[in-house]
Amino acid sequence: MQRNFRHVGAQLLFTGTLAALVAACSSVDGPTAPTFAVVPGPGQGIIEICKQGESAAVTGTFTFNISGVATPVTITANGTNLVCAFGVAVTAGNVTVTEQARAGFAVSSVTAIPAANLVSSDPAAGSAVAAVPLGGITTLIFTNKVQPPGTLKVCKEGATADVTGTFTFAVTGVPGTTSVAVPVGQCVFVNGDIAAGTVVTLTENAVAGIDLTDITIVPTGAGTTNLATRTATVTIISGATIEVTFTNAEHPPELPPGTLKVCKEGATADVTGSFTFAVAGVAGTTSVTVPVGQCVFVNGPIAAGTVVTLTETVPSDFILTDITIVPANAGTTNLAGHSATVTIASGATIEVTFTNAEKPPEVPPAGCTPGYFKNHQVPGLDATFASLGVTASLLTAVGQPTTLTLDQALDLQGGKGVTGAAETLLRAAAAAILNSQLSAGYPFTTAQIIAALNTALASGDRATMLALASQLDAANNLGCTLTFPNRNQ
Repeated sequence: MQRNFRHVGAQLLFTGTLAALVAACSSVDGPTAPTFAVVPGPGQGIIEICKQGESAAVTGTFTFNISGVATPVTITANGTNLVCAFGVAVTAGNVTVTEQARAGFAVSSVTAIPAANLVSSDPAAGSAVAAVPLGGITTLIFTNKVQPPGTLKVCKEGATADVTGTFTFAVTGVPGTTSVAVPVGQCVFVNGDIAAGTVVTLTENAVAGIDLTDITIVPTGAGTTNLATRTATVTIISGATIEVTFTNAEHPPELPPGTLKVCKEGATADVTGSFTFAVAGVAGTTSVTVPVGQCVFVNGPIAAGTVVTLTETVPSDFILTDITIVPANAGTTNLAGHSATVTIASGATIEVTFTNAEKPPEVPPAGCTPGYFKNHQVPGLDATFASLGVTASLLTAVGQPTTLTLDQALDLQGGKGVTGAAETLLRAAAAAILNSQLSAGYPFTTAQIIAALNTALASGDRATMLALASQLDAANNLGCTLTFPNRNQ
């Protein structure tokens, strides 16, 4: 009987040119030619997927994914008979079709009708790319073979001689088998032959006092391991044996705990009362209070290896001057952060001592003017700028001798240009240097003043020099608290 493939209400797609395909389908489709129930729309064509086995053993349902199509296509294989699904409308052009992997079977070849419409195929991946003409049809024929089964064996090793007995493994993915028991030093096969491509997960049941230390798979690319969950997942290889080895060791004995005590010392007799410490790392304890001159244990014994941080809450009228740890290598200190961090040692006591002192009274800001130093007998007037660190060549560059003293600079009057600006700056700097040495509340150190002075002189810029002179003058007028004798009397 001549068979013509067509779709309802559409043009004739192909006729006698597919005699071979029609003849192959006749035993399955019956006396009536198949009808393509999908009408291709604008810009579309039809792709038809067919399944054939190399042997009568290729049976069951096979599923195919089509690029651009949401719903997969399924075909129930019938041995060596050619079975085809209804055609599917797709966008004309190259279309990728992939057969979903099925344990025990593999794609051996992919062909197309017309043959020229097969763009490429990858049997190992179960996929092919077909060209679908506008308003036309391309048929892809996937031929499958039966894969020989593989085997899986589970082996148990002991890292030390004290690992003995039999270990049980939960098995998922193998029909009819949910567990396997393996004596230490032996291997046990899981349920004989297993269909190639089957994904099997082995999970070792935990044994009290025994740790799982390693899981290996041979060949290494056959699966993955997860030591934390005690599992190995493998994909059965056709005609091959996969060996999974679980290695155990006896759990090390628990170390005896250690203890931690916090001590409070006062650097002076006016440090009194109790101090509070925040505690981090010890379950059930968030703080501890320690009276001055005493030590307090933190929550009794603490598990060896525990990391504990102690942070002192320093009252506003005290300062923390020192933190010591005994033994010294048991932790670290952070004086600025008021904290110490220690690691508890087995069977030992760690002692952390925090030392405080009364906060010194704040010194009010102070500074005396150049006029004060010119008129009072203060030490340091005969010091030269060069001896204090001012670059001699910079003094020469602004018209001053390299032997210029602080006392001489107090007589400088300033004036026009860079030279006049330098005189103004040097006069203010002389007073600033004396203040830094004699006035407790002066905001600048001698080193800071000398560094800034060198930078300003080196700039050769009048505005820069006058800006620094103004800054120093402001500090020199903070209020004089010095009481040296008047040298004019």
